Amino acid sequence: MAQSYFNQIRNFQGQTPEQRKVNIGLVEATIIETAQMYGARENVPRFVISECVRLVFEKYSYLALDEIREAYRQKAAGEIKIKGAEMYGGVFNADNLGKVLTAYNLERKKVMAAFLNEKFEIESKAQKESMKLLRAILFEVCFPVMLKENSIKQWQQVPEWWYEAAKKRELFTYKQGEKRKYYERAIEIMPKEMEKEEKQALEEAGGIRLFAKQVSTPERLAASIARKLVVFEKFIEGNAKAV
Repeated sequence: MAQSYFNQIRNFQGQTPEQRKVNIGLVEATIIETAQMYGARENVPRFVISECVRLVFEKYSYLALDEIREAYRQKAAGEIKIKGAEMYGGVFNADNLGKVLTAYNLERKKVMAAFLNEKFEIESKAQKESMKLLRAILFEVCFPVMLKENSIKQWQQVPEWWYEAAKKRELFTYKQGEKRKYYERAIEIMPKEMEKEEKQALEEAGGIRLFAKQVSTPERLAASIARKLVVFEKFIEGNAKAV
């Protein structure tokens, strides 16, 4: 049924007159064969077939050709329940066809809804994965440039995550003892920066210390300062001096 979504009868209507004539013939043949298979005892009159074809194209063109026979197959198997669609005396007509296709379509909608929902989820997931991959590729290209070309003037302005991103990509190395020296400098700077944090937190809390947000611990703040200093001096300040 899901495959039939892509082979709808209405797609016949956009083709050449010659092809449309052939396709009408296919619909006619399918209706006649189906009627004979599922209860019609006499030859179906031409005017009845013509009306059935018109009914299919005008009201059920969202179905695929093979779904006409499938509708009767499900009716015969008791998979769809229909009132008043019997071929009394083996007489087939447009009313019978319409009732069977309508009942079939009610069940079809449930299946198609599930199919389209799954299709959307799969396509949405694929799109998200593609965008994620694209963003990752763009980041790999842009990050080294970002380190060199930016408007940062002081180490305090450096986003801390730049350190981990640069380290992960092995964009810098430490000379012997250099990492320890950065941390020692950070320890010296830390008290003044902690005082700034505490003052800002108090201001944001309207001067009420009880409501002031918790500031960084000395160890955490010192580590953050060291990382920012590394990025600032190895990339930003160094590039500025080179220029």
